[in-house]
Amino acid sequence: MLHDLERQFLACVHSTSGGKKSMQVDAAAVGQELGLRGEQTLHVTDHLATEGLLVRGEPGPSGADLVCITPEGIDVVLAAREADVE
Repeated sequence: MLHDLERQFLACVHSTSGGKKSMQVDAAAVGQELGLRGEQTLHVTDHLATEGLLVRGEPGPSGADLVCITPEGIDVVLAAREADVE
């Protein structure tokens, strides 16, 4: 089960990547945009990766992992948006 913060993080990754599952984004930059500290960002990315919603890549410019959203992660974001519209 995802927490609201994890859904927000996933939505931000989706938005930052333009919805492209192959585009990697800096997890630290996403976390910073959401007001998270480094350890909070790490915890969120760990959980989302365990759930198969994000894939970790090599460390980015900030030293934090680059992440990309999976097709399952995109489905979660789109389902949440659809639920918000209803």
